[in-house]
Amino acid sequence: MITLQKALISLPSAPKTDSYFGKIHDGKMEFTEIGKLAEKFWKSIPEHFAHAALGEFIIMPDHMHGIITINGTTKVQTTQCTTKVQTTQCTTKVQTTQCVVSAEAAESPKNQKMAAISPKPGSISTIIGSYKSVVSKHARNISANFEWQERFHDRIIRNGNEYSRIANYIKNNPKNSDNEQWIELC
Repeated sequence: MITLQKALISLPSAPKTDSYFGKIHDGKMEFTEIGKLAEKFWKSIPEHFAHAALGEFIIMPDHMHGIITINGTTKVQTTQCTTKVQTTQCTTKVQTTQCVVSAEAAESPKNQKMAAISPKPGSISTIIGSYKSVVSKHARNISANFEWQERFHDRIIRNGNEYSRIANYIKNNPKNSDNEQWIELC
């Protein structure tokens, strides 16, 4: 059975009043160098997460919106591996230096609790964390003050009508930026 999960993702930069990504001119987005990076790395998400597909997205002056579809049956692998360590904490065939090597440490209550609450490999949280990290790394070479707000907004898209409404909103966002009220989409 194939499980597809579609989600609207919204990522504000911090502080939201800074226009790190560019400006809107005549209803179209004009990117800064950081905005170009944000777009480039967003488009490359499927290259790093084969189970993720991108729908409509828009980079705005101080935030971005995008639709991600997750195929729930694909085996997840990470590109963050530098060694060949596997433990019982990993539920998929993922090799990572973040897994605990000691069997005794892996079974400690603290480690079990942390494993239970940590983002799972291939999850939307992991994808967005990786995206924010790579954009931040490169953007800080341009502006040392660049940062994202700590969290991001996500919303599961429940049906085709909702998908169409959200995709249309994203596509027209630069034209309607003066009266943006994206929270009402949800």
